[in-house]
Amino acid sequence: MSATFFPKQAVKFDGALAQELQGNVTEGIAQELLKVVPPIKSGFVIHDNGCGYGSMTGEIMNSGVPNDIKIHATDKSANYLAQLRSTLTKNPSWPVEVAEVNANDLTFADNYFDLSITDFVLLGLDDEIGAAKHILRTVKPGGTAAIAVWKEKPWQAALKEAHRRTPGDDAPIPPFLAVVDYDTEQFKSILNQALDWIAMPQFTSHISHLTAQLASTVTIYTHGNEELAKQIAPMLEGKPWKADTRKIAKFALKSPGDTTVEITFEDGTTATEAFIGHAPMTLVRGPFAEQLGLKLSPTGGEYETNGPFQATSVPGVYAAGDTIHMFKVWPNAVATGAQAAAGVAVKLQEEKWNLPSIFG
Repeated sequence: MSATFFPKQAVKFDGALAQELQGNVTEGIAQELLKVVPPIKSGFVIHDNGCGYGSMTGEIMNSGVPNDIKIHATDKSANYLAQLRSTLTKNPSWPVEVAEVNANDLTFADNYFDLSITDFVLLGLDDEIGAAKHILRTVKPGGTAAIAVWKEKPWQAALKEAHRRTPGDDAPIPPFLAVVDYDTEQFKSILNQALDWIAMPQFTSHISHLTAQLASTVTIYTHGNEELAKQIAPMLEGKPWKADTRKIAKFALKSPGDTTVEITFEDGTTATEAFIGHAPMTLVRGPFAEQLGLKLSPTGGEYETNGPFQATSVPGVYAAGDTIHMFKVWPNAVATGAQAAAGVAVKLQEEKWNLPSIFG
């Protein structure tokens, strides 16, 4: 097998070269980001997620923070981490632990960090929503997760043109040039999809009392979330409800033709339930939002509508059913279908007679 081609005139890329090419850009951004997060207090455990060569870590340590904090600096690039380790040898008193970890596969415990900073990493990951879930999972209740992305990358146009003129139009485009910038709504959608709303105590309570209408006892499986179990403990008192924090490996029907569900946990133990109550987040699966330019809800689970007839953000386009409401139940679907049909009829008549729209 032939070796990978490497032009003789090309400079080897490593963390040191990246630092030289970027100048003080990332340091300046880190300084601005530190202005908007809460003050770093004594004893804080901090995550510099996707730390690169350590610009954020360096700015934290140069900002007059207490000397008993702890920083975990992680990145998937060994080259960047080598440059950070070089910096740390010059600053041996810095309380920084470096590890080669992918932002899509964080191994830290739940509720571990007081402050998590992900600086220009989310864009271009294999699974942005998965990475955001890891960020939220590892931040303590009441902690802060700060995520920064480029609003615009004007230099990409020049780089794409240079790529077109050198390898040519038929050559595969480098992954970092193929990434599409987020707009504000896309960014919000990613973060909202990462939120596990059913794991919030108030929603856990809501689902539990609904489930209790159909069962004599209720077990709340938190899938390893010890903090949630503690938060809902007062709610369980005096009720035939209990929490189980074991991590779940799989669900399966106990036997063919039987509706009983068997839960297998990661430790090999099992439990049997008559049924499972759950309320997962949903996403609009159809292509219409992209094809028609329709706005979605912050979670990406519904079309954004307004008025009595469920008009979307595009004039003349109406939505109905489960695609517009967080409660996916058939009475709502039927009712909203009738309302949308009325909206279409009204709009057609207004256009036919050249009348102003009464509902906008």
